Amino acid sequence: MNTPKIIEHRCMQVCRLRSYCIKHDYFTRGTNEEYEAMFNLIREGRGHDLSTETLYQVAKAIYDHSCWEGFDDVDVIDVMAGLAKDVCEYYFEYAEYAEEG
Repeated sequence: MNTPKIIEHRCMQVCRLRSYCIKHDYFTRGTNEEYEAMFNLIREGRGHDLSTETLYQVAKAIYDHSCWEGFDDVDVIDVMAGLAKDVCEYYFEYAEYAEEG
């Protein structure tokens, strides 16, 4: 039986990331230059095909420049999960058919 090979693409738009940070009071301890540097992480390629590594870098920038007082158990991974759930968009496409074993 032939099973289609599906490729998942993760995307992020600067406007959605900015709105997310504002909504949650994130990045309140960063400069304008640091804020722009975070946005530049996703501007290359217009945020399409956002790798896990780049998603981590964005989450780390948010984590490093936000106030976490009273949230001792929050980690960069938690910020990544929030971004993946609320900011990232996903689309799928057929790549090729692979033989199912």
